[in-house]
Amino acid sequence: MESIIKELWHGNIIPQEDSRTNSKEMKELLGYMARHHEDLEKSFTDEQKEIFENYM
Repeated sequence: MESIIKELWHGNIIPQEDSRTNSKEMKELLGYMARHHEDLEKSFTDEQKEIFENYM
């Protein structure tokens, strides 16, 4: 049980992306979030990228 919690904490297991029952709306939302995440990272300075990576 503890290893599953650690895997979730570190982002190695992402249930919402692995689910086969996701609706069309959920898949669209995940795509929307990914696009905006990429756009946000592109706007960062090197220092901001490092801070953001540490946060994530």
